[in-house]
Amino acid sequence: MTNESESRQQARENLNKQLEKAKRRAQDSRTQQTENLKAELGRVVFDLAEERFPDEARQRKRQSAATAFGVGLAVGFLARHVLGR
Repeated sequence: MTNESESRQQARENLNKQLEKAKRRAQDSRTQQTENLKAELGRVVFDLAEERFPDEARQRKRQSAATAFGVGLAVGFLARHVLGR
């Protein structure tokens, strides 16, 4: 009788562990889906903003390109200075 109740208890524990794993997987999946949807929504909103405000979008792209170019120059200068030693 004791072995049978221990077996049932062990079976319950195993089922509970499997249930917890399944819950974690489902939560992870929901989190990933939420992140994917947020990223897609961001892309759509950005695209709509570019369509709606093309001049501002071009100006922002030019500013970003100029900033990136400036950062690239600074990094190149620093790298040359450090490696030249």
